[in-house]
Amino acid sequence: MPNTNIRALIAAKIEQIPTMAALVRRLKNDPVFRYICGFGVIASVPSEATMSRFLRELTETGNS
Repeated sequence: MPNTNIRALIAAKIEQIPTMAALVRRLKNDPVFRYICGFGVIASVPSEATMSRFLRELTETGNS
């Protein structure tokens, strides 16, 4: 799952998606975008809280 989360965060930057809520909404509503990020077309996507926590942990790891 971390690999798909990273891909989603990179895609959010490329697509200029401004917020985590907007990213999760795009993942839920766009099956092609979801697939490109590595999630299954009909699979569930992480919640906004999960994605925010992942980004925070990723950032904290980089500062260690």
